[in-house]
Amino acid sequence: MECNTCTNKIGSARLAVQCSQCHKHYHCKCVDLTTTDSELINSGNKLFKCYGCGSSSKDGDFTLSDVMKKLNELITKNVDMCVSIELCHTRIQENNKLLKDQDARINSCLERIDSLSQQNTHLQKENVELKRQINEQNQYSRKNSLEIFGVPEIKDENVIRTVQVIAQSLGVNLDKQRIDAAHRLKSNIRKPNEPRGIIIKFISRLDKDDFLKARKVKRDFNTSHLSHYFTQLNVHPAKAIYINESLTYENKQLLNKCREFKKNKNVKYLWSRNGQIFMRMSDNSQVFKISSIESLRDVH
Repeated sequence: MECNTCTNKIGSARLAVQCSQCHKHYHCKCVDLTTTDSELINSGNKLFKCYGCGSSSKDGDFTLSDVMKKLNELITKNVDMCVSIELCHTRIQENNKLLKDQDARINSCLERIDSLSQQNTHLQKENVELKRQINEQNQYSRKNSLEIFGVPEIKDENVIRTVQVIAQSLGVNLDKQRIDAAHRLKSNIRKPNEPRGIIIKFISRLDKDDFLKARKVKRDFNTSHLSHYFTQLNVHPAKAIYINESLTYENKQLLNKCREFKKNKNVKYLWSRNGQIFMRMSDNSQVFKISSIESLRDVH
């Protein structure tokens, strides 16, 4: 009995093995087997296949068909993986398309928002300008009007007669034909116990100017100056009577802001003339026309 590898005779069967497929004999050392391997193979506990029959290792567990089977399994898995990857690529492409569509929609929305924002800004400016024009028109409609505060009310009052008495006290001769309208204003909710103000609209602006000028001349004008005309008036203690140009609500609010500014910034002069508000820091400083709260920034 010869070794199919080295062709030498096999002396001891214990040191040789037989291929389970071709039944040829081999020295253990010629096929890199140990004595233990030889004992397991010869006892039938382990199979041996020579290299020619597809043995790939010394344990002889895998044949070429086994390798091909595993390879086919790997190929199948690889095909499945390729299909899965291709599906992923398809999904990615679909998602990319969706993202592009969303980007286009978002850009369209942003452009629309920008356009609406510009329109809104334009409308806000237009609204401010319209409010300014309306306020100017309303103020112009008051060009012949004055407001009087501090005059006590009497029962069954004839407001035009009261205005004439005030004019006489100021040294102004005022016929009722020169008065277009006169009436008491609403009560001041913040000062409910004070008499309601009086608004007068003159036929002529000149009469309004004369009336206002006379009040400025008579600086101490108060309720005591009316006592000899209205004996039923309670003029004790005497209270000042104020006469001002009739301003729109917006201009009154602006004038109040100007008064706060005057107090905080030590401004010396603040006045209104023909419905317009003016301010001057000192005797020798520049006169500023205040048309809005922003105008106060320029006062110096």
